[in-house]
Amino acid sequence: MKKKYRVKKSSEFKTILDRQLVLGKSSSFNVYYLKNDLGFGRVGITVSKKNGNAVIRSKIRRQVRAMINEINITSYSYDFIIIIKQQYINLTFNDNLNSLKSIFEKIKETK
Repeated sequence: MKKKYRVKKSSEFKTILDRQLVLGKSSSFNVYYLKNDLGFGRVGITVSKKNGNAVIRSKIRRQVRAMINEINITSYSYDFIIIIKQQYINLTFNDNLNSLKSIFEKIKETK
């Protein structure tokens, strides 16, 4: 995932989270969103220290980026913040991928 498709600034994270528009909640993810005017979607990923040490958290972020590439979020014109819950570690990659796909299918229905 290219850097232009990422939400990086803490002020942008704060703006999206303050609106509290929750796209979906699952056992592994909370997804917040906000409409943008860029013409492409951006994603920010947050992993808590409760999920493990820095190596584990980086692995989780890489996995979620791979899931995002599979879902092709860049076709949406929204900014997304994906918050990873502790339950993520207990499930397999495919279970987490299906969970994230089902969350993003909801936005296709709401368009």
